[in-house]
Amino acid sequence: MAKGYASEISWDVIGTEAIQTYGGYGFCSDYPVERLARDTKINTLYEGTTFIQAMDLVNRKWGLENGAVFGRWMQENKDFYRANKKNPVFEKEFEQFGKAIAAYEEIQKLMAGFQKDPNKLGLIPTFAKRILMASAELLGGKLLLEQALIADKKAKELGKDHYEYKFYAGKVAAARYYLLNEVPHVANVAEIVKIADTSVLTALPEYFDY
Repeated sequence: MAKGYASEISWDVIGTEAIQTYGGYGFCSDYPVERLARDTKINTLYEGTTFIQAMDLVNRKWGLENGAVFGRWMQENKDFYRANKKNPVFEKEFEQFGKAIAAYEEIQKLMAGFQKDPNKLGLIPTFAKRILMASAELLGGKLLLEQALIADKKAKELGKDHYEYKFYAGKVAAARYYLLNEVPHVANVAEIVKIADTSVLTALPEYFDY
């Protein structure tokens, strides 16, 4: 998750978003973002491409210790959610986190069913990368919420006039954005996996040979 997600999201941020801030000149080597785009793209390929990392996740890492490793991780997420879901400062954020936990469990159950269905076995690699990204978004959501709970308390203790206030306020803002804009993707992936569209498996090459 750390390698695959971070390398993919850095390309999204730099290669498809930041580079546009320069307009038509963005991809000229005169500007640093062009170099950053080239430098970060290789990270999706080094030490196993993102697809290889994704297949390793769903085919091997999920099954570590007969599923106990990921089972413990999911239990940690649930315990954290239950202990903090009524926090008045981050009520909306924890609501999205709770939905993501439920969605992720549904993804795992659906994928386990695909393993037993010859007609849907090919959907495992089809959905693997999206599941890798969803896994990291769930993890990132928890880590940012943990930071936000501490940062919010610290910011209130220090007060707005303290020189460190903005640092902690930034932690809170980052968590809010991520939980309300990125973490909902987990539920979207669950819906796609639930639909289990097999058109990509049944389409013949000659359909596109024209």
